[in-house]
Amino acid sequence: MFYVYQCLAFLLMFLPVAQCLSVDRLLLKLKYSNTRFRYMPARTVSQLAYYGPVIVGIAFVYFDSTLYKLTSPLWLKGLGMWVPASLPFVTHANTSALLNSEVLVKFMGYLSIVFEFLFLFLFPFRRYRAILMVIGIGLHLGILLEFPIPLFAIGFGSLYLLMVPVGFWRRLFGATPGQEKLTFYFDAECPLCARTRLVIEHLDLGQAVRFRSVQFYAEQEPALAGLSQDALLDDIHSVDRRGHVYSGIDTYAQVFNAIPYLKPISWLIHTPGIYHLGKAVYGFIARNRTTERCTEDNCGYVAPVLPPPTKNSRFWRA
Repeated sequence: MFYVYQCLAFLLMFLPVAQCLSVDRLLLKLKYSNTRFRYMPARTVSQLAYYGPVIVGIAFVYFDSTLYKLTSPLWLKGLGMWVPASLPFVTHANTSALLNSEVLVKFMGYLSIVFEFLFLFLFPFRRYRAILMVIGIGLHLGILLEFPIPLFAIGFGSLYLLMVPVGFWRRLFGATPGQEKLTFYFDAECPLCARTRLVIEHLDLGQAVRFRSVQFYAEQEPALAGLSQDALLDDIHSVDRRGHVYSGIDTYAQVFNAIPYLKPISWLIHTPGIYHLGKAVYGFIARNRTTERCTEDNCGYVAPVLPPPTKNSRFWRA
């Protein structure tokens, strides 16, 4: 596993991680955006960005492993997996029922040799990738359950995720128009509000939160009819599907609740004590933030100098 970590750490210096869900991408957005312009780095990358780590981290490592297995008497007899799994002090569970099946043991042993040897040669062909991914994840899931080397099993398993077709992730995390759970009303002329929007949008993979500026959309929202524009500009407000209005720290709690993988943060915010502390911190920031809004009259607009697209690099041209 050390070789995998070493090679992938080197590749990460060149991989276009800023074009995916990453801290680098968020930092770029914050650096080149302002109240008048939102910078959105490109989201598409070369296929090399997906398959390069798989070839280096899996295929080459497997092929090297095969060279050892083909010189090992135990592996050549089909007992390469049986020997470590039969030692109680290096396993998690008693799998003697499986280990007593000679046919099963030898099948798994020979499957490992054949699979690792052929991976490098079959991976370039798309029609074989699904079966390679299923077998590979299955083998490493077995390692995770049987042996106390979780970083090895999880490390390889995470690399196999790069073989999942991109269309699957689009269907899983893609947004459905009109299905937003929360409408977030913000001051379009407030620098802090603009940065807050960028952060939330970056984390909101399914676009469950819809952003609307107070200046242009608040008067169209019946739920906000009883609030003045000054009150809406001084504090963050949001409206859910049922027309319930939230403000301040409660709005952020609703934002986290609308994003599935951030729900635990919402639960944490509602914890007694933490809620009151969060409310006090939010109030302090709201009172001390820059209140002079960036408008056409007082600060104008200077277009930021954007970084060159990653695709222009010769290294990542497909």
